[in-house]
Parts: sequence; C-alpha cells; structure tokens
Amino acid sequence: MSLKFFIVDAFAGEPFSGNPAAVVFLEKKLEEEEYLKYSAEFNLSETAFLLPLEGKSLNLNENPTRFSLRWFTPTVEVNLCGHATLAACAALEAFGIVANEFEFETLSGLLKGVKDEENWCLQFPSNPPAEMEKTWHSEVTNSIFDDNDVVSKIFYSSATKKMIIVLDEELPIDFLRNLQVDSTRMFESCPSGEVVRGVSITKAVKEDENLDFVSRYFSPWNGIPEDPVNGSSHTNLAPLWAKLLGKVQLRAKMVSKRGGDLSLQVKEKEVMIGGPSNLFASGHVCVEI
Repeated sequence: MSLKFFIVDAFAGEPFSGNPAAVVFLEKKLEEEEYLKYSAEFNLSETAFLLPLEGKSLNLNENPTRFSLRWFTPTVEVNLCGHATLAACAALEAFGIVANEFEFETLSGLLKGVKDEENWCLQFPSNPPAEMEKTWHSEVTNSIFDDNDVVSKIFYSSATKKMIIVLDEELPIDFLRNLQVDSTRMFESCPSGEVVRGVSITKAVKEDENLDFVSRYFSPWNGIPEDPVNGSSHTNLAPLWAKLLGKVQLRAKMVSKRGGDLSLQVKEKEVMIGGPSNLFASGHVCVEI
C-alpha cells in the first residue's frame, strides 16, 4: 500500500506562513498504532487521514466527495482540527477531485468544506464559551503573565476544554505578538489536562480597520507548544467576539511567528471558518508498517 500525501499551509496568505498540515490519503483503515507512527514521522502539529466512504476509492473517475477524516498530533488523536480540515479540502482539490463541497465524518460529527470563490470554508459547530471568574485556574494565567492586570476576562468552553484569556483592549497587537510563553511551564501549571487542554490568548483590534480580533493558541497537553494558526479554537473565539463586538461577520488573525488569516461567519449553531491555503509538497509514503 503506497500512501499518497500532501503538505498544505492552511490559512496562509503567502508561502511559508499559516499552519502546515500533512494530509494522507487512505484506501483502507490502518491499525490504530499506525496512525500515530505516521503522524510522529511527519512531526507537524496535525496529520489528517482521509478515507473515501460509500464504497468509493481515490479514483478520479469515481470523484469521491464524502470521507472519513481523523486528525492526529505527533502524540495523540484529537476530536477537532480546523487547519488540517482546510488542508484536506485543498489537498483533495490538488489531487484532482472536482467538487464545491466535501463532507467529512469525524469524531465531532459530520463536517463540511465548502468552496467560497477562491478559498475553502469550513462548516464547524459553534461552541460559545462561558465567562468565568478572573481567578478561575489562575495557575494557568500565572504561568503566562507576570502581571495579571493585563487580563480583562476569562472564558472557558467545556465542549472543547479550551480556556480563553481576553486581554485588555488598550494593549497594542504587538504585546500579544511579542509575548513570550513558556509552554512547559503552562503544562506544569495544570498537568492533568482533564479540564484545560488548550489556551487561546486574544484581544480586540482597534488600530487596524481590516481586523476585528487577534489571537495565539497553545496546547502542550496535546503535544503542541504553540499552534501557528488554529481553526478549532475559533469555534470558541468566533461566537465570543460576535457577542462582544455585536457582529456576525468577523476578520481574525493569529499573530504567531508564521501568522495566519481567517474569515468567520457566526450562525446560530455553526461557525463558518475560511481562509487561503498554499500547497507546499506532495509525495508518497515509502515505508509500510
């Protein structure tokens, strides 16, 4: 079995930006340990595995549009990943599958990728977070900030186990962009990972009329010190900022070193997450397990 793969920079407005993900095309299910071995070998924040459904194969004559989709970090399987799903849509298009919509059966239910002009857009569940006391899990915020006065509010999503730290809106974007975060210290502050498995740090944007908010995302509990551009965190961030800003069409940017751009539309139970992507590499896995 020779496995075709693509590496795609998702949410990347230009090459060498955004978040790289590997997308592996399968003809049959792998053994469970094989998924992690391949993911560890790619050693990217996420590797997506696609398997055609409804008895179809990855044959251009059959043009499959419905797939099983699983996501793995180098250490664990995750329930939801945005950038690797966007990468999967771009990889299928690069492979030659002709469609304006793909459907994916996942651990988070049925998800869709929809072509919106030049870019793909993901139809993901909306997971509005709840506001918590500023002292909630203060050991996490204390592991990040020397001065917690920069923190405006704390939110938490039990659905995604993500903590959202909202910064004082008067802070410049560069405060977040240049913030030095020790992910090892963050992990040690809450090592069980039973409640918190990811942390978004975010703030509204006043100085750029083309942006509504910026963020960075950290998930050492999933083996990801910092995710350059994270789509699934926006299932929390989009409904949160929609409520705080009073608008349902949002423009967001993740201000990690690589950076990435997202367009968001908040619906009653869904968030549409779109953005550009760039194909970086393609090939075949040469080693069979």
